[in-house]
Amino acid sequence: MIKSILATHKKAEDLINIGAYVKGSNPKIDQVIDMLDDINAYLCQGIDEQVSYDEGLQLLMELTGGN
Repeated sequence: MIKSILATHKKAEDLINIGAYVKGSNPKIDQVIDMLDDINAYLCQGIDEQVSYDEGLQLLMELTGGN
């Protein structure tokens, strides 16, 4: 699911960055934009931060709605 979300963002990234994307024109892209900050935070672990496999999996499930 994360790979799909990031792939969708990559496809729309240029439109988003230049302000040409109009919110509401594509629900899938709207969802990606809403989730992107949380996904990037999930993917970046601090040098002293420790998360168990189960905790990481739970956070991932929460981010993606369990898919």
